Amino acid sequence: MTLGLFEVDDDGISGILLAVIHGTRTVDRVNSDRSMAIGSHDPDGATVALHTLCVHPDHRARGLGTKILKQYIGRVGKEKGVERVAVSAHDGLVPFYER
Repeated sequence: MTLGLFEVDDDGISGILLAVIHGTRTVDRVNSDRSMAIGSHDPDGATVALHTLCVHPDHRARGLGTKILKQYIGRVGKEKGVERVAVSAHDGLVPFYER
């Protein structure tokens, strides 16, 4: 489950990737090495283990991380059987996710 946020040029086709978020479904209730291993996606898992949220360095502190996270949670929340999103974060990023 991946979502990208792009800045599209006037042609409506080309642009740059501003932010990306990625996770996989798992039967685990929390992020773990097992839930993040290649090939670990379980389409019946009730947890979406969030692995990556990255914003282009030139576009940080503009609310893009919050925007893509909210969109992502909204989309995965509509998936049948999803009950939670589990996050692992560096200490300095915990306040961002707590908001």
